[in-house]
Amino acid sequence: MGSRPKVSWDGVIWNEWVIPKHQFMGWLYAHGAFKTKAKLIRYGVDIDDRCWLCGQASEDLDHLFFGCDYSLRVVQHLQHKTGLQLPVVSVLDCCVQDTGTKLQRGVKAGMVLGAIYHVWHHRNKCRNEGILLRPQKVAANIVEDMKLKVHGKDRRKFSILETDWLKDVGLI
Repeated sequence: MGSRPKVSWDGVIWNEWVIPKHQFMGWLYAHGAFKTKAKLIRYGVDIDDRCWLCGQASEDLDHLFFGCDYSLRVVQHLQHKTGLQLPVVSVLDCCVQDTGTKLQRGVKAGMVLGAIYHVWHHRNKCRNEGILLRPQKVAANIVEDMKLKVHGKDRRKFSILETDWLKDVGLI
């Protein structure tokens, strides 16, 4: 198979706190593989390039995650619900450089990749069905996903500090 260059984001995407479908979307994000309107136009498709979510700017990867007013509000509501400071610029690199325990870094990565998954999902729902949920509802869905992930873990393995932290951010 040969050797491949090491990437900085592998620990962010492939960690135990990220839901598998969110991992896949994170992998697509890391490779710039989303078929945004800007990419489709480069392929020769004749379409309006305005973002499906906000209708204000050209829909490219940087705009959609998290330059778009809609996706930025999703992250802001997520931060408000959890009290976590989540990166919105250079998303995967910021998660790599984040401080805290392994659990805290993993949960933050799970939240950011959950936001990528849900923003893309709702972008497609808006495109295909004309339905766009309020950003606070999308943020609530991301928190609910993380709660389910946390509840799937063996809590006896959590330290008291980790349990307290998870309570503080509203995941247990």
